[in-house]
Amino acid sequence: MHSDEAPGKWTLAFSAMKHAVDLTQCRTVILSVAMMVLVALGARAQVDNAAEPRAAGWAVAFFDSFNQHMNPDNLDRWMENWADNAERITPMGNASGKAEIRRLYEDLQARYRDMSMKIVGLIAQDNRASVELETRGVHKATGVEVIMPNVAVLRFDQEGKVESAHVYLDMKNVERQIPQ
Repeated sequence: MHSDEAPGKWTLAFSAMKHAVDLTQCRTVILSVAMMVLVALGARAQVDNAAEPRAAGWAVAFFDSFNQHMNPDNLDRWMENWADNAERITPMGNASGKAEIRRLYEDLQARYRDMSMKIVGLIAQDNRASVELETRGVHKATGVEVIMPNVAVLRFDQEGKVESAHVYLDMKNVERQIPQ
């Protein structure tokens, strides 16, 4: 072995080892940062998802109850879903408090039978849910089934009762379906 060859080979070997250590450290740092980001995102997702199922579950239960209890014999059961100080804002009329909300549903029952609501889409966060619905009912005076696409924006109290319901629908669309 020549004296001038050894240092070059050893220098290259040490340099390659140092480079490998640097890459390993970089890889470790990158993987560590990536893991911290994933853990942070996962923690955020768990926080978001922890609240969402509660409001989403309340919304589903609310409309399931409508489908089960929205008839003259069970209106009291339907009204159990509403907080005492609830408000309902719709193009068909506004109501504040359970007694006024009940009157709105009694008026609705006087005009329609066999009412049902189908959830088409649902977005929930914290104690709020926005629900896209397809509401159906048979207009009593004409016997015509009316389809009412609508959106309900709900706010729930801590017990899952509706404090506020803002319902958006096109009343002209409903009126066009009923023969004059």
